[in-house]
Amino acid sequence: MIRATNIHQGEISETGLISVKRDAIPASRNPFLKEGDIIVVRSGAYTGDIGLITKEWEGAIAGYDLVITPFNKIDSVFLTNYLLSNIIQKDYFASLRERSAQPHLNSLQVEETPIALPPITEQNKIAKVLSSTYLEIKQEEAQKKYLETLKKSLMQVLLTGKIRVKLH
Repeated sequence: MIRATNIHQGEISETGLISVKRDAIPASRNPFLKEGDIIVVRSGAYTGDIGLITKEWEGAIAGYDLVITPFNKIDSVFLTNYLLSNIIQKDYFASLRERSAQPHLNSLQVEETPIALPPITEQNKIAKVLSSTYLEIKQEEAQKKYLETLKKSLMQVLLTGKIRVKLH
């Protein structure tokens, strides 16, 4: 079951997932997610955050959050990135969240979200560029993390005296 705590800026995190038996879910609810679905966090600290369902998450169950199933004239990656943009997150969703003590979005508010929708071919091109850029960023972050870990290990070895450095 994917819950609000598993959703972070377009991605789904495995941390804290809850396993639910399929037969425990009412068939009438139709909660099983499909690739391309988009989860919008309904309430709480993460209200308005977005998670894109990729192939690996297909068949998972949506918790109590809202699910958008884009039709064939909307690219899911494009829409996910658009909904994560400042114009939606900081201007639109933030104004809706701040109306009550407990941040909350309902399905009507999400349905009424203004969307700048270029033709599908343009959406596909934008989504491709964004995905490629995002992948590069992820690779750079992984490289940075590796180098930070390596530096920490080397510093530990040097500071404990396991390796001596000759000064010239």
